[in-house]
Amino acid sequence: MANPLFARLPGIFVQTFGEPVIYTPVATGVPVGEDGKIRAIWTDGSDVVAVGSEAQATIGTSTLSVKAADVTPVEGDVATREDDGKTMKVTEPILPDGKGMIRCNLADIA
Repeated sequence: MANPLFARLPGIFVQTFGEPVIYTPVATGVPVGEDGKIRAIWTDGSDVVAVGSEAQATIGTSTLSVKAADVTPVEGDVATREDDGKTMKVTEPILPDGKGMIRCNLADIA
């Protein structure tokens, strides 16, 4: 039997660290969630990558963590951050954690 405390953690995470996101599955083109929004954890960061043997470059990275109960992300879905209107598409890898959350990479829409 699953521990009821752990069953509530995804909801606690998105309520505490999340923000309103308009999430539109590529399959339907219709935003999901109450009022067309879900709460999700949007993270912007950066990675340093080697370019040749002596040079480095910094690239921006964005991820979105969603409750599996809210949506099952697939490549090509679109997420729009309500706060600043930033719109990106879901790309691989899409990583379920087995505990009710799914993390996916985001990429600029070309």
